[in-house]
Amino acid sequence: MANEVTARRDRKASVRTGVGPVVNREARPRPGAAAAAVAPTETRRRLVKPAPAVLPLGRTNYLLMGAAVAVIVVAFTMMRIENEVDGVIALDIAPILLVVGYLGLMPWALLHRDKNRPTVG
Repeated sequence: MANEVTARRDRKASVRTGVGPVVNREARPRPGAAAAAVAPTETRRRLVKPAPAVLPLGRTNYLLMGAAVAVIVVAFTMMRIENEVDGVIALDIAPILLVVGYLGLMPWALLHRDKNRPTVG
């Protein structure tokens, strides 16, 4: 029980400080090796903190994506407002806006890369 408490305390200390507990290899011999053959060496292990997460898309990408969604919503709204099947807005303008939104702005928003932004990976 006492060993579990000290091991838990050592793990907490190593997380806080970044330096692991001192391990006495003499106390834990390798499997298959004689206990007397192991030299009493002490080592310190350092926990490596993971790198901060980098979002793959930047501010410009999200702004372009918002513009694409806005154009698509406007196009569908224009189709709904004009209830005529043969209307100019429902047959010409709204479909053109949908093509621009789906095939123009949305791929541009996803593929655009800022020059000063680092690449992911």
